[in-house]
Amino acid sequence: MPWQLARPVKAQLDADRAYEMEKAKHLLTYGESADLDLVPRKSFTTNKLVQAFRTAVSTIFD
Repeated sequence: MPWQLARPVKAQLDADRAYEMEKAKHLLTYGESADLDLVPRKSFTTNKLVQAFRTAVSTIFD
């Protein structure tokens, strides 16, 4: 049963990896006119505090 607790975490890591790949493809396709808000991002976390933290951390590295 402990492996079931890691499912949302693994799913989020996979979704983040896919998002980064799609973001890179979008940038390569559209160049300077790229709008990264058009690239969809999945979130498997329902906790609003965790979502806010991830958003804040991701903006630091953008």
